[in-house]
Amino acid sequence: GHAATAVLVSPSPRRPLPAMAKGGAGKGARRRHLQPRSSRPSGGVAKAEAGKQARRNMAKQARQAKQTQVVAARRAAADADAAVPPRVLVIVAAGEDAQAEAIGEQLLSHAAVADGATAATAARQRFTVLRPSRRVDSVLDAMKAGDVMVLAIPADGGLDACGEEIVDAVCMQGVGAVVGVLTGAEQLPPKQ
Repeated sequence: GHAATAVLVSPSPRRPLPAMAKGGAGKGARRRHLQPRSSRPSGGVAKAEAGKQARRNMAKQARQAKQTQVVAARRAAADADAAVPPRVLVIVAAGEDAQAEAIGEQLLSHAAVADGATAATAARQRFTVLRPSRRVDSVLDAMKAGDVMVLAIPADGGLDACGEEIVDAVCMQGVGAVVGVLTGAEQLPPKQ
């Protein structure tokens, strides 16, 4: 017969064979990065993701707790302001020509917020204006509720008999604070 001759074919130098990795990392493993990840990560990645998620959750809870605390502090401050009753100003005309109504109107017109006789200043201090008639009993009743007596004194005449009687009665009853307002000063002749 024929003798078989074996011809050994070596790869061409231009085209080398692809290098194969050891183990299960063959051609299929190289293309795995192109496929979407499964919803179930591997063990080490799962722990890292869980730790990251836990840190995010703790930071979110800390932000929410701080925001809740700030809101509670603001509400408490607003409730404290609302709990303080407004100061009561009693405007008393000490003379016939005293302009007590004008003083009350000016006080309310300069307030940031006005609701009837109660107003609030820009500094969030509330006050109520009472304007009793020029009778002793009316003024004494108003001063029982009042914190400050605003005494409107006319510039041209000063206190009249009724005004002195009212001031004496209020002083005997007791008064917290007295503020004197000189009205009609613009009508006085200029200083020589």
